[in-house]
Amino acid sequence: AILAQAILVQEWSSGNCRPMPPVGRWCRLACLAFLSWRAAAGTPEEEWQSPASTIGATKDDWGDTWVSEDHGLQVRHSDSWAVAGSAKVITGKFDRKVERSVILLDGIASEWRSEAFALHRRSLKECMLWGGLNAEPGMAYNSFRCDMRTFRGGGPASGRILHGIHKDKAFKELLAMVYGVDAGRCRFGRDLGPLLVVQNRTMVPDSEHRDICEFGGRGISVITYPHDDWHPHWLGHFEVLQKKSESDVGTPVLRFSPQPNRTVVFDGCIHHRATNPAAASQPLRDGLPASPGLGRLFGVHGPSQFTFLEWRFAVVVQLACPFLAAEL
Repeated sequence: AILAQAILVQEWSSGNCRPMPPVGRWCRLACLAFLSWRAAAGTPEEEWQSPASTIGATKDDWGDTWVSEDHGLQVRHSDSWAVAGSAKVITGKFDRKVERSVILLDGIASEWRSEAFALHRRSLKECMLWGGLNAEPGMAYNSFRCDMRTFRGGGPASGRILHGIHKDKAFKELLAMVYGVDAGRCRFGRDLGPLLVVQNRTMVPDSEHRDICEFGGRGISVITYPHDDWHPHWLGHFEVLQKKSESDVGTPVLRFSPQPNRTVVFDGCIHHRATNPAAASQPLRDGLPASPGLGRLFGVHGPSQFTFLEWRFAVVVQLACPFLAAEL
């Protein structure tokens, strides 16, 4: 489960806003030293990251998506998806026990998805407090999230995203077919709204984890990527892992590049992680005036244009959905 800790971290620095004052450069060195200490025996991202050469086309010719051919995964196009874009369903025994599914949506058009994109972009300029995110209690932070309590208008926008999902006929039908849930009655899970996430190359890598798994219905996670552009060699891929047991170290079996036109949907019981972006990553084409909250993280005060080099963005919606009512 993702644990959010809303703390004010003033000594972190992205090291990629321009211009970077001397104090900012000093903060970046302190940040790297602190991360190395918190990571203990961890391995730098560039060393443990799967080689970019493995992220390529399969016989299905997906290009920026990699699917293992050695773990019994089944890939099919959804015939029921009759609107813009494409829907692929990947099914397998990711925990070696129960079959579960991941949905890859590319090029879809939906109001709730546009709302999520706009909300994240606005948070970069207006969210006043960004807290550390980690996959398990006590672990080092692998990313930051906007504290929605300090983001004016964030609550109503979150409601519009959920309402948009409720009335998206094609999306509801797809979730009913794949997961057996009534998406029109889904609610936000353990967070009262979406997670608006920013992740830097220098941060401790995300660890494998689940989202919402244990409750009376089914946990469904929906991730979109509010990037202007993204190249596969910028890394930052979303990985799905297969595990023999809960204590086993997972093996990556799916890897998706965080493309701006992409939506990933998956069963909350599936272990997954987000890999760190590369040094060349640039999710924004142009800079923007970052919020005071992000300015404190960057070690810069006053109006500045931030390019967000070395960063990766995501909007994560964790849903708790009831199963479809049995027909009488």
